[in-house]
Amino acid sequence: MERRELVEARIFAGFSQEEVAAQIGVTRNTISQWERGKTNPYPIHVQSLCKLFGKSARELGLNTRSQKRVDMQKQAVEIPQNALETGMRLDLLAQETLQEREIKDREKETMDVTRRHLLLQLSGAAGPLLLSPAVTVATREPSSPTVAIEEFTLQCAGSLKACWHLLKGSGLTLTEEILATYVPSLTTLIQHPSCHVEMLAGLAAQAKILQAVLAMHRLNFLGREMYCHEAVKYGEISGDTRLHAAALMYLAYTYTYCTPQQPKKAITFFLNGLQVLGDEPSSLKSDIYIGLADAYAQCRQEQEAFQAIGLAQKHFPDYPELDPSALYADYGPSEIYQWEGKMYLDLARQYPGRGYSQKAYASFSQSLALQSIAERSATETIIHLADAARGTGDLDRYVALLTEGTHRARSLGSQKRYSEAFDIFRRTPAQWKNEQQIRHLAENIFWQPPGKVMH
Repeated sequence: MERRELVEARIFAGFSQEEVAAQIGVTRNTISQWERGKTNPYPIHVQSLCKLFGKSARELGLNTRSQKRVDMQKQAVEIPQNALETGMRLDLLAQETLQEREIKDREKETMDVTRRHLLLQLSGAAGPLLLSPAVTVATREPSSPTVAIEEFTLQCAGSLKACWHLLKGSGLTLTEEILATYVPSLTTLIQHPSCHVEMLAGLAAQAKILQAVLAMHRLNFLGREMYCHEAVKYGEISGDTRLHAAALMYLAYTYTYCTPQQPKKAITFFLNGLQVLGDEPSSLKSDIYIGLADAYAQCRQEQEAFQAIGLAQKHFPDYPELDPSALYADYGPSEIYQWEGKMYLDLARQYPGRGYSQKAYASFSQSLALQSIAERSATETIIHLADAARGTGDLDRYVALLTEGTHRARSLGSQKRYSEAFDIFRRTPAQWKNEQQIRHLAENIFWQPPGKVMH
């Protein structure tokens, strides 16, 4: 159905389709498709169109939401079977309007302020407690009261739980502040014999995993490895098999996800995590198998990768939110599709020409289609989706997704996500380097000198 408002706005402004395409950073054919209602612009392009024509999304006829999109988001069950169907799904997902985005941003800002207020209250309350004489004495005298330690562990547990939730959004800095408040006293208390050692060790293991996640986002990969080894140590002391296995899993992911990649080393720690879990039912088992699949793919072990991905799906629980390890497992249906997509991307690098980029694209699209996906995970998925679009040769989607992913990475405050986006940009196909969209990407998104596209 033709978007007459968009066409009239362009004509009134005195622009041809080619001129609008040059301003937005897409092809003339893309503008034609938008005007004819064949495809839908991404949110980043909606913003550009509104700015160019001085009109709102509604005035340009760009804020209608089809029932088909709603139905797709509700169902989102099967992986798309071909690139065309996947493209249609992604187009439908991209119909979020400026007004919807503004509403979400306001809600997010309110939520972040509320979270920050509550967490600072927790930190403030913990300050005097950490300096309490009762804590100091209790670490030296077995007969001393331990009420202060018990209160500290309760507050620490509550704050760590809040940190896990903060990491799902853009709470990296605040999480660092909270951890800086608790970790020094936490690790000190563990050194002294008491009846609370296992509980304190469990909290320390979680704190170290959180520090490892933060270190990765700051591109501190040596720090990430160190924190994970400490988490493994504390996880073992805690006697909690799930927590111990989780620490081994995060250590394994370090070797598949951080530079330099050491997938063979990762496989060893993933298998150690499975051994620690044993027959214990846990979503962690699925999470470990999904990591194994990607590690095997990096090692060119194609069949082993497919077996591991099948086991990941088999062991995924019907109600993962009820799993005792759900908090620090940080794993849901969207992550299954996300890591499946990563596995396919690695297989595409090892075995070009086998259609693995298309399969990666489909898996990442399925991950985004799930409404439960967290902001941090969505940003990562969009960036990898851009990589898959590069592999399929879809220039317009590549540029749009990489632009969106880079903006999200900056908003998130993650150097790791930005680094991933820039690395993908550096691998822009040679045949695209003179395209106007790529020059726009280089100069306005990655701030490269005019015409500079690295390979």
